[in-house]
Amino acid sequence: MPHHCQISLQSEQALLALQGPQAIAVLAQYDTRLTSMPYMSISQTVINDIQCTISRSGYTGEDGFEISVANNHALNLTQRLLSHDEVLPIGLGARDSLRLEAGLCLYGHELSSDITAVEANLSWLIAKRSNYLGAKRILYQFREGAERYRVGIATQGKNILREGSELFDLQGEKAGYISSGSFGASLQKPVAMGYVHADLIAPGISLVCKQRSKEFPVTVTKLPFLKHRYYRSKD
Repeated sequence: MPHHCQISLQSEQALLALQGPQAIAVLAQYDTRLTSMPYMSISQTVINDIQCTISRSGYTGEDGFEISVANNHALNLTQRLLSHDEVLPIGLGARDSLRLEAGLCLYGHELSSDITAVEANLSWLIAKRSNYLGAKRILYQFREGAERYRVGIATQGKNILREGSELFDLQGEKAGYISSGSFGASLQKPVAMGYVHADLIAPGISLVCKQRSKEFPVTVTKLPFLKHRYYRSKD
């Protein structure tokens, strides 16, 4: 980390996420400046007399905002936002469904100490220099390619593919595994991501998922399942 960067734990702050196409319509009622706020930017504002730090970001693939607020105001702010007809409370299960449809990684599933960003198809985030931890392995994969890569996995029917389920090619050879799987509420069908051998990453390749002594035909598919709908300035 550069010497001019510092990280501090702010245990006195809570974080709320307001996500979805109606998020800006709700927040603009408190501060119209937020309508032109660029994606991934940060701003200070006041909502119902509560000081907030807002970023136009989230982990759902949708336009939305993450709101940092003092712990002692978090409940009041939550109740205020929920007073709008457009706002409903959701849990991590809904967030997980949305981030899967958007093809977004979750640490402990698509990323870990054993999975590199190259394997996760996140090479665009990594500098090509060599002065960081893990650079030797990363730079090797840049040059030679990785043995496995993250892909989308589509299934026929309504069977939800579970984390850890093994994938096999049509000759019965092990091809990879499922890293995350759930029901995609927006698409109204199961969605999953997994890791497969580098020679099996082309969209359309047929595989077999073995789960609980049953076998399900699956297909490698391009990510994301659902196009990202982040706010993009027209300027």
